[in-house]
Amino acid sequence: MSHPPLTWSAELEQDARDLLVDLLATPSISGQEGNAGNVLNAWFRGAGLKVSQQQVRKETANVIVKLGQGNPRLILTTHLDTVAPDPNEWQVTTPFHPLIDGDRVYGVGASDAKGIIVSIALALRYLRDFCKDEWQGTLVGAFVTEEETSGYGSKVFAESLEATEQTMAVVCEPTRLQHISLGNRGNAFVLIEAKGRERHGAYPADEYDSFRILPALQSFVLEFVGKYKDELMVPSINVTSINSGLSVLDGEFQVRSPNTTPASLSISLDIRTTPELEKNEFEALKAELQKFASSLIPLDVAYSFLMPHIPGQIIAASDPLVRATSKALKTVTGNEPRLTMAVGANDAVFFDQQGIRTLNEVGPGDFGRAHRPNEFISVEEILRGAEMYVLLAKEMLK
Repeated sequence: MSHPPLTWSAELEQDARDLLVDLLATPSISGQEGNAGNVLNAWFRGAGLKVSQQQVRKETANVIVKLGQGNPRLILTTHLDTVAPDPNEWQVTTPFHPLIDGDRVYGVGASDAKGIIVSIALALRYLRDFCKDEWQGTLVGAFVTEEETSGYGSKVFAESLEATEQTMAVVCEPTRLQHISLGNRGNAFVLIEAKGRERHGAYPADEYDSFRILPALQSFVLEFVGKYKDELMVPSINVTSINSGLSVLDGEFQVRSPNTTPASLSISLDIRTTPELEKNEFEALKAELQKFASSLIPLDVAYSFLMPHIPGQIIAASDPLVRATSKALKTVTGNEPRLTMAVGANDAVFFDQQGIRTLNEVGPGDFGRAHRPNEFISVEEILRGAEMYVLLAKEMLK
């Protein structure tokens, strides 16, 4: 790999490293990001950048930095929060005591996404101090809360924006600076409930046996996945819980009756959807679920959504924002980046719903290290990420 062509002063690089250590030493489990936001806010103020805090909850706020004014407008956004670590699993250090080991810095959220916060912060300072005559319009750094849970911080921020044709957003998540995620599948969490008749376990199953739903569900999944996959995305259905025939005795789950098949069975499903399934408020998905339920008559089968279903998000590979990001990555790494789809959901959907062209994921760090013990990021990755964001901003804000 080639070295970054941008020249980072020793002072700026040290400031960035200090910010990373301060953020890693500040717990910011999702919903508890207040102190980390204050650390970041203070760093930007110390650097002389225009920064504000947008209230999300009573004790948490998004941190927003703006450079320039007018159109075009580019938003670089990532999140302040982390998942809750298990201290017993960590070996190189404890979760909130960052450790510098050579070029690596260890701590909860190092890769996802506190290292990325530092890359964006570094890029903002560089663009202000050394490139102010090389771009125009508005550049926004948005550091949001609750990405790991509800996404509410991004929702609040996105809904505060005025969408224009010249507004673009980049969700900055770890992609090892090797690939660009164009989008992600939607999701729906569904409860399937089947009600039939109890029977003695010595007798054969009949059409009222609630367990008929299990082989039927397997067949349904295979047909569903094949029917709705498209060029980039394949839907999926995974069982996340099964409940039937159990009772609680002295706080323990017990078989209610070992020689009686239960009358009812409930199954929760995690369904990841593609655009065809999501049209018209998930009309196609609802029709497929109803078809599945009807196929099991005389069983009484019903479905319900455990929470509001969320559509996916995608940007065209031909979009200028994708092309500019690819060009920036190739300049930094020397390699042509791959175009992929994100495995899970992220905050891109909230910007997409506001009519803002949104690139789904790109950034330094490795998602394979995220949400795991001994999470780390290297300083070199952070510098390369900062360089990529600088080049992207200059290209899109011409």
